[in-house]
Amino acid sequence: MKKGWMYGILFFFLWIGMFFLLEGILRVMGIGYSTEPFERVAGTPYFRDNPDFLNKYYPGRRTPRSEAKFKNLFLAQKPTNGLRIFVLGGSTAQGWPFEPNQSFTKMIEIQLQFLLPEKHIEVINLGYSAMSSYYVADVTRKLARYQPDIIVLYTGQNEYYGTLSVTTGGGDLSKQIYLFLREWRIFQILFALFEKSQKPSKTMMAAQFSGRQLPMGEKDAEVADAFRRNLTRVFSWAKKHHVEVIVYKMAANLIHMPPFASEGEREVAPLILSNTHFFRHETWQTVSTAQLLSNWRTTYPNNAHILYLDGLARRARKEEFLDILKQAKDRDTIPFRYREILQDVLSNAGAHWHVSFIPLHQKIKEVYGSEGFGRKLFIDHLHFNYTGQRLLANLGVEAVLSLKDFKTKAPSSNALPLKEVSHLPGLAHEDWIDAGLWLTVYDEFMAIQNILTLLSQSPYKDMLIPYTKDPAWGEIGMLTRKPFSEILASFSSKKNQSFGNYLLSRLTDNKEWETIEVLLQAYRHNNPGIPTGYKNCAEFYTSRNRYEEAIQFYAMAYLLAEKKERLEIEKKGQSLARMLGKPDQWRETIDFLAKNPWPCYNSSNSATVMHKKGGNREFIGEIFEGILAFCQGK
Repeated sequence: MKKGWMYGILFFFLWIGMFFLLEGILRVMGIGYSTEPFERVAGTPYFRDNPDFLNKYYPGRRTPRSEAKFKNLFLAQKPTNGLRIFVLGGSTAQGWPFEPNQSFTKMIEIQLQFLLPEKHIEVINLGYSAMSSYYVADVTRKLARYQPDIIVLYTGQNEYYGTLSVTTGGGDLSKQIYLFLREWRIFQILFALFEKSQKPSKTMMAAQFSGRQLPMGEKDAEVADAFRRNLTRVFSWAKKHHVEVIVYKMAANLIHMPPFASEGEREVAPLILSNTHFFRHETWQTVSTAQLLSNWRTTYPNNAHILYLDGLARRARKEEFLDILKQAKDRDTIPFRYREILQDVLSNAGAHWHVSFIPLHQKIKEVYGSEGFGRKLFIDHLHFNYTGQRLLANLGVEAVLSLKDFKTKAPSSNALPLKEVSHLPGLAHEDWIDAGLWLTVYDEFMAIQNILTLLSQSPYKDMLIPYTKDPAWGEIGMLTRKPFSEILASFSSKKNQSFGNYLLSRLTDNKEWETIEVLLQAYRHNNPGIPTGYKNCAEFYTSRNRYEEAIQFYAMAYLLAEKKERLEIEKKGQSLARMLGKPDQWRETIDFLAKNPWPCYNSSNSATVMHKKGGNREFIGEIFEGILAFCQGK
């Protein structure tokens, strides 16, 4: 009997040993993927995004590394004067539909660097589309090695249709086991055998929805409980590791966003469609419209469409209407907007763990009134337009400065509204560019294309009361700006060329060099972790005989490139150095950038470029003086 136990134990440990041996072999051979959010860039002082880690959360929807975004590039070793902030959540935290480095998280970084010049500020964006609080809790556990000081959360919008949510099946324990197993290469291979490949042309919203409706009350308690558990995991981890937590309370478009669907829609649809004359500009506020809606509400008290129309009618009559529109949002049977029960969970959990809140709904009402819950701040059902991004940034800065470590050190954030650049040549958007953000009209164009793609797919395309895009998209902005509108009109999607490449070729033909420089710098700014943007800038500066700048950009491209690409870049850099009569400059530049962050070498040039483009010289100078002080160890 004793021998049997011994053999059983030996057999067990033998299998355990074989498991770890096989796991080790897979890792050495590069089979499977790392689930760390960042990867160290060899030979540099940086971490950058690890795009493979998203495979854990987007099963069946893999993006090749060559097509992946590398939005973050930050120091592997946090400096002693560093302030490192991680922003976690779904697409709102990501900054969608804008590029992350042109959204509120980068605005927070720029403003804090100005207000805290003695600090080296890093705001690192870990928001990704369709991520629920399971993602937030799972990634938080991995952050200790990256030395966070503050975690900022904007989460709660994807609890019903996120990549791990009530619609994906299983309870909390099964989801935790699933996330644990996906850490292992062996199980990654096994899971891949059963995962269906998703079409990349399908938006995450359409992919996660898949026709599933969730009437109010059906799954709310289950969703709320999972949300509470995940928030508790984040808050307890932060307390254990002495990390501050700031949480945005959620807000959504209530005025210009009709419900996606509703209970009783089949019965109500004919009523609404046959009475549209009651819901016109000249009839919204009439007694007859009010009486009609009152009768409908008596018959269909829980119909989201009727509640929504009643809210708009009250708005037209100058009555209180937000509470009715909140009810319509909660009664929407396709809850891509949060339900109020989740707001309650967030408030209670945060209060218990003493986290810092940003009461976003309340702040919007204070600043913009009830009209703030529409197109003034929102671009679709819950994502923020550029004005909304600026509001999120200012509130985020205020929240950081209100923490005990900064209360006596920093000036009031009210002293620094986010500085606007008044003029940029060519395609740069004069009203939307902020110092350091490199937001151009082309970027605005791409953001709106993202939204139009969203609106063309489910559940948007199937709405009873259709969502109408902002009329301003066709009246202001890029669609009427020359030369952009002329170039756009001449572009044909049948050409085997992206619009970005076509745009650059047209600008080159027209010799619009300043505009080309802005666009190339914007691309580099949005993708700081890959060599492409730096290489493009280097080639441009070479063509303009600006060899000193070209060497700097080639050197940064060299450090970020893979081994095969490095040889080509090195030849170009060395050739330029010899052309300048400084053959050692290439190696000296490489050695410097391998030990120091990019802004240390490029700060004076960046400040000059921004000043040339109409930036606030004093503002930009302050930022880069602070970075130079860090580089020099002051």
